[in-house]
Amino acid sequence: MADIVTQLQDEVNALCCLMWNYTGMLQRDAPPISVRGEKLMGTGETAEGGGEASSGAGASANGGLQPQTMEQAQQMAEAIMHASNRVNDMVEALPDIQIDEDKQLEQLRELQRQNDALGAELAREIEHTDEELKRMRGILTAVTDEALMTTNRTGSSQLPSEGNPPHTRYPVD
Repeated sequence: MADIVTQLQDEVNALCCLMWNYTGMLQRDAPPISVRGEKLMGTGETAEGGGEASSGAGASANGGLQPQTMEQAQQMAEAIMHASNRVNDMVEALPDIQIDEDKQLEQLRELQRQNDALGAELAREIEHTDEELKRMRGILTAVTDEALMTTNRTGSSQLPSEGNPPHTRYPVD
């Protein structure tokens, strides 16, 4: 379960998505209308409704929107209002800030000090691990060299331990 701020961000994103998609759908589905009362190209209709109706019986007194488009617009508005109410409810559910700015700054400074201390400890651990890795590589090199020298002295093409093939020697970093 995500924290309240993440849930709020998800709800705001969902609301924005609805508004984006619904605006595009309305732009796509709405018939052309005149802004200044001029005649529309390809139709005899003007903003006052004079002239020939380009959409026939589908045009209505609601700005030329088809009844189906009006119904969709109402459903979209309801969905947006529902999502907006969810966002408002989540904002109301946010806890009040009980401390003043100075206390918040002090908490941030303390968290930064803890972060710095943990960062220094991590750096020491990494350094220790690097030293241990170098030591282990040195031991591996010594064991491999000894095994290869033993193989060369005996004239055998196999290592003394159960016939394993000789290992390739890797350079130490």
